[in-house]
Order: sequence, then C-alpha cells, then structure tokens
Amino acid sequence: MKVSQINFTGLKNTGYCWVRDKLNDQELIRMSLNTELTGKDKNDYYKIMRNYPGYENEIATNFLNIELLSGIQNDSLIIYLKLNGVPVSFVKDNYEILKYLNGVVNKIKNKDSNDFVVNKSYIESSACRYGLIYGNDFDEYIDGTYGTIGLFGGKRFPHSYNNKIMEIMHDSFIVKGGANFISKIISNVNNSIRGN
Repeated sequence: MKVSQINFTGLKNTGYCWVRDKLNDQELIRMSLNTELTGKDKNDYYKIMRNYPGYENEIATNFLNIELLSGIQNDSLIIYLKLNGVPVSFVKDNYEILKYLNGVVNKIKNKDSNDFVVNKSYIESSACRYGLIYGNDFDEYIDGTYGTIGLFGGKRFPHSYNNKIMEIMHDSFIVKGGANFISKIISNVNNSIRGN
C-alpha cells in the first residue's frame, strides 16, 4: 500500500473490513467496502446518484460505501445490501444500481496491488473513522462496544483508534480479498434477478 500525498485519478483510499455485530439480538456479519472516487469514476457515481436519490454519502460526498450484512434468521441465511447506509433491495428495479456497484467492486478486486493509493491525511480523518463502517465510530469496534473486528479473530484491543489498524484495513491484500467475496455475492444476485 502506498501512503501518499500525490494527486490521483480513479479509486483511492479504499478500505475493507468485516465485523461481528448484532441487530435486534441477531448476530450479523457486516462486510464493508469503502472507496473514494475521483475523475471519471466520480462523474459516473454522480450520474448513478441522480437516478437513485437518497443513496448519497452523508459522511464524505466523494466516497461510496458498500456493505453486505449476513446472518441466520429462522434457520435461513439472510443477506442485506446497503449503499451508503441505505438498504438496496435485490429486485429488478434496482438492476442498474446493482450492476454499477458490482462494476466498482470488480474494479477494486482486479486492481494491481501496486496501484492502491491511500492518503495519510485520509487515514487520520473523520471520513475514515466514521466512513469505513458507515456511520459508526470505528473506535467502538476496536474496543468491542458495538461488536468485534472479524479480521482479528474477535480479539478486543486495549487501545483505541489508531493509524496502524486503519492502515491494515486499507492494505491492498485485505481489500482485494474482501472485494472478491462481495463481488461473487452481488454477481450471483444480479444473474438471478436478470433471469426473472
């Protein structure tokens, strides 16, 4: 990962994490992919947002946050998708936005590790701290208040938010692995709703 101050066009400051969390006493796995869009990628994003108002990122306008939540309910696997904290239903009417999101995820997973750029100023910002797990303070996953960071095997940390942990969450190997997993799920859903 390059921690850089250089201007860059495309996707940058891309992070991934998964956490164990609870919703209404139901244990969930939350997988979160967060990226900053610049240049043509930003323009394409704004075009999609015009067609899908209400999904704008309220933490950092040039960022896109994709989150998959999964859990077991009544002995069945359930999967939810969120864009910038807002649920996106897996229905035909949302095919365009689902296709777009999958395109972004595929771009991340196929990106060369040497091309990942992470700005130091971003790692130190509130956009990173509150944007990676959209709308939640990442610090409260580190200390176990909300849930635990899956990457670290459920261990709780004796310290609070720091740049080293966030650098791990923005490491290209971690990000590409997470993007690959999320892409498989969105692709499968897209194929099924397109076929209906």
